[in-house]
Amino acid sequence: MSGSEEGVNYLSELLGAEEWKVREALKRGTIRRVRLSFPDFEYYRLVRDFSGHERGTIVVPEHDLVVRGFPKIERALLLEPALRHRFGEEGRVIVEEKMNGHNVRVFEVEGEIYAATRGGLICPYTTHRVRERYGEALRAFFEDHPDAVVCAEFVGRENPYVSKEYPEAPDVGLFVFDVRDLDGRFWSFREREAVDEYGLSRVRCFGEFSVDEAVEEIPRIIRRLDREGREGVVIKDPERRLGPLKYTTHAAHVEELEWAFTFAFDLGRDFVLTRTIREGFQSFEWEEDEEELRRRAEDVGRAIVEGLRRALERARRGEGAVEEVPLTFASMRWYRRYEEFVKRLTGGTHSVEVVDRDEDGRVRAVLRKRYVRTEDKLRQLLREGVL
Repeated sequence: MSGSEEGVNYLSELLGAEEWKVREALKRGTIRRVRLSFPDFEYYRLVRDFSGHERGTIVVPEHDLVVRGFPKIERALLLEPALRHRFGEEGRVIVEEKMNGHNVRVFEVEGEIYAATRGGLICPYTTHRVRERYGEALRAFFEDHPDAVVCAEFVGRENPYVSKEYPEAPDVGLFVFDVRDLDGRFWSFREREAVDEYGLSRVRCFGEFSVDEAVEEIPRIIRRLDREGREGVVIKDPERRLGPLKYTTHAAHVEELEWAFTFAFDLGRDFVLTRTIREGFQSFEWEEDEEELRRRAEDVGRAIVEGLRRALERARRGEGAVEEVPLTFASMRWYRRYEEFVKRLTGGTHSVEVVDRDEDGRVRAVLRKRYVRTEDKLRQLLREGVL
């Protein structure tokens, strides 16, 4: 369909865009045709914002379906001015936990559940784990709400995108943070409570507050989450008409810096700027004394140095710059689908390998994510010593 005039015409109708714009977007790669992991299921994804549709939007022409991308959530660096500017002096907000996983949009097509990444790719691993664990609840939900998309955080140690164990989701878990109609309308907080009736879990809610209350309460919530080693909060208009804000913990920044500097020449530069800026703003707003500032600085500096030192020790032992994530598949069929997905998307830098097979057919595997620039650079530096 992608090269035909009929296909261009149909895409322009579904996206509400002029045909010449769709034609140019296809040529430039802004709209990309995808046929991967699911036989006979073809779709298009937007890799950038286009004609009023967000990056990550999925178009399935065969089913007249457009699943809008999830909008970027802005970050509050200074809580008080951000809250008052966004929600107004008389506004009210809902404060929910921001979990550390990856954002998925779950939708149904002809009775089949699919889970899409933020970038608009239908991931076979996430899809089959969601189907296996939550399929019955989701099908019941979509039967009553066929024009809805469930927006959720997919978390857990066996999450190939962000591997982090949660007590409530030691392997994988799905936690709903939004529901959106196909026309783009987000459900209000009260409407979204309906997912409870179907046995779906929501992200933790810390309550509804006036803006004045939130200015005082959110730092207390953040300090509590920091002690628990969790990521942060998302602050929302209860009616979901205004764009939400996110705010993260010191513990999350430190953990991310240590991880990033384990792969310093791939990730370090971007991570160090963004995370240290957040740290500086948080310390300033909280009016930390010299002792508190010293502890914060020690945590940040230690994370950077320890991450890089660990990487050097691995390189000296002849190990590659590789992150390993355990994965479980319901069958070899799903393993092979994901193996091909990873190979196609990464060009072979990442790989999946079977570790064990259970008697019930389940496959235990490991995803190896290789960071090539870090691996090559550290080997060179250990050999030559000059940057």
